[in-house]
Amino acid sequence: MLIPTAAAAVRLLNEAGYYVLVVTNQAGVARGFYDEAAVNLFNAHMQKILQSEGARIDAFYYCPHHPDGTVKELAIQCRCRKPQPGMLEQAARDWPIDRDGSFLIGDKDHDVAAAQAFHIRGIKFNAQAGTLLDLVRKQVARRTG
Repeated sequence: MLIPTAAAAVRLLNEAGYYVLVVTNQAGVARGFYDEAAVNLFNAHMQKILQSEGARIDAFYYCPHHPDGTVKELAIQCRCRKPQPGMLEQAARDWPIDRDGSFLIGDKDHDVAAAQAFHIRGIKFNAQAGTLLDLVRKQVARRTG
């Protein structure tokens, strides 16, 4: 299930010409709670829901590592785990990202820290303070205004 207004927010970004990229820590993989196939299945399900509402994610990036993990090969410190910028760096290799016009929305301080480490604007989202659609509208207006 998506948070309220998420599909509309993603659709607005799509229509405004932004690449919509998901970057997410998935420590549950390193901790043995679920595997990478489950992450990919979840991402495909989210994409299907968004597509049914005329929106799309252009790419998904996830970090399966955690230094305290129980899956030995994933129990490492890495550059891809936020607040490190590794996933964003990979996205920049894969997509022609305009850093000056880009921003990252996340609900945790490490999301904002990853954005800062990548030299883009980081925005902390608080669902109690407003909707995701309202936040995205403001960001799109900054670019076009």
